[in-house]
Amino acid sequence: MTADTIEKMFIHPTLTKIAQDGEKPTYTSIKLLRDELVSNAVSVPSDLGDRLNGHLFLVLSEDEYSKATSELKPSAPVNPTEPVPVSARTSTRTNPVNHDDVKEEFREFAAAKAKYSQYHNTSRCLVKQIIAAVPMIYIEELSHPITKFGNIEPHTIIDHLQVNYGTVTALDLDENEQRMRTPWAPPQPIEEMYRRLTEGKRFADEAGDTMEHSTLVRAGYKIIHATGQFTQACYEWRKVARPQQTWTAFKMHFTAADKDRLSNKTLEDAGFHNANGVTETDTASAVTEFSALTEAITAQTAKNQDNFNKMMELFKASKNGNTKNNRSDSGSGTTKMSYCWTHGRSDNLAHTGETCRNKTDGHIDTATWKNKQGGSEKDYSQKE
Repeated sequence: MTADTIEKMFIHPTLTKIAQDGEKPTYTSIKLLRDELVSNAVSVPSDLGDRLNGHLFLVLSEDEYSKATSELKPSAPVNPTEPVPVSARTSTRTNPVNHDDVKEEFREFAAAKAKYSQYHNTSRCLVKQIIAAVPMIYIEELSHPITKFGNIEPHTIIDHLQVNYGTVTALDLDENEQRMRTPWAPPQPIEEMYRRLTEGKRFADEAGDTMEHSTLVRAGYKIIHATGQFTQACYEWRKVARPQQTWTAFKMHFTAADKDRLSNKTLEDAGFHNANGVTETDTASAVTEFSALTEAITAQTAKNQDNFNKMMELFKASKNGNTKNNRSDSGSGTTKMSYCWTHGRSDNLAHTGETCRNKTDGHIDTATWKNKQGGSEKDYSQKE
């Protein structure tokens, strides 16, 4: 595996620089550097060690690796010697060269060479990252006059920084406690508060200032209570017996409370989003849509009014017998009839020459029974 391939596998392509602007390395900055190196080392697989944590052994000491994996830290692979090729071997009748054995020797050599190269290439890539992140003044005493850092493994540099600059001070512990007490409130995920408290405890424990889980519980409760959004959940937590107020129980209890809060908020937002969640863009869009609907309603109202007026005119015409187009006697002198040029005379007073809906070519609206003007001679009833 080449160095380029290894570097592409790193989770942190560049490590966070430490001791900038004249400040010396501190426990906190060295720990961050080490944590990022651990992530990168684990990201490169290896057949050495426990085979589950990649090249973690390059960053940790023997004790640290043993505690982390329950395995012994592996030794650095030795550069293997290349086997003698068949052509250079002496083959006799009593001791002939076995070609299969030679092939197996070369296969084993290739595997050992690959393991050796991967180990040392990964080590050099990690050291290269450290050199880029740490000012040379703090690590140059490890450098060889000729080979520089060529034979130095990453954990050696980390150990050097921790011994010389990684002592935890009272100020470091105070700052850690301040970070743990940092206020939290929704909409930040509640898991962010859990993470900050857990990291704070780990920091204190590694510095020798052991912190009990009960301390995390009390700190977490104060932070959540201060939000004012978990009154009922806090009341229920206070009723839990002290021995049952563990860190695991605390996280389960308030995670459920936060989930319930989010569910209620979703329902409220769904009911009042028009009042509380409208943006300027939403408002402009709504105004445009409202204006368009208003214009459409106005136009439809005018059209309806026009149709109503026409209907009333037809009603008046039928009621008055439409004297202009009919008033023809049928012989009895009492029955009123209308006349249509196309259809003829009818007792349907609403059907006149003007109101006819099926006019033929040449239809004359003003024709009457007395003055047909060439119109129909037919008599028909309302049913026709």
